[in-house]
Order: sequence, then C-alpha cells, then structure tokens
Amino acid sequence: SFDRNKTLWQENVANVPWVSVHVDENAASKLISTYNVQSIPTLFLMNRKGELIQRVDDMKKLDATIAKIL
Repeated sequence: SFDRNKTLWQENVANVPWVSVHVDENAASKLISTYNVQSIPTLFLMNRKGELIQRVDDMKKLDATIAKIL
C-alpha cells in the first residue's frame, strides 16, 4: 500500500487472508516503477523466501494460478 494514513491502512487490512505491505511515501515512486504498478491493488505471488514468482493480472484466475504453482 502507498496509503498516506498508515493507521487507516492497518485497520483495513487487519482481516485479509494475505500479506499486505505498506511503504512510506519516499519508497513509493521507486517501487511503483520497479514493479510496474499501473493500478491498485496489484498482486504478486511470492515464495517463502520473498522471491517474486508471478504477477497476478486477473483476479478471476488467482485460485487457478496458485493451484498451478503449488
């Protein structure tokens, strides 16, 4: 998340079943360009080592994509 209000972000993601990451404004522009974020939310599948596996472009295919990776 690139939300300016970290407290509000924490409240909104408290019960989601995935890891949600928040960065401060200084890192935002670098991360947006590094990961080619064109819309929010943008989802990435990562392994337990924190390595990027795949970008998820279609939420409707998320379950199938995860099943394929596992």
